[in-house]
Amino acid sequence: MCGRYVSPDEASIEREFTLVRAEWQFPPSYNVAPTQNVPVVRVNKAGERTGALMHWGLIPYWAKGVQPKFSTINATVEKLTDAATWRGPWKRGQRCIMPR
Repeated sequence: MCGRYVSPDEASIEREFTLVRAEWQFPPSYNVAPTQNVPVVRVNKAGERTGALMHWGLIPYWAKGVQPKFSTINATVEKLTDAATWRGPWKRGQRCIMPR
């Protein structure tokens, strides 16, 4: 994924993904950057699609809550199962869709 994008409006995301419920309220933006809160679609424990605002970027478990100095916004398919940063979340099924 690129480093910036244009966020769609709430209604178009809800229509496109037929969301059961959305836990967000955000203005459309023409310059969304990493580390901002962005709209995502994820599956809850009941198996329903929901919308939420989440931090764009992964803070690895070993960072102890401190933002790492390197970028964790792009995962490549080749490194998902091998790199320490992505391996744990991938195995636990921690995934979401960032609509653009």
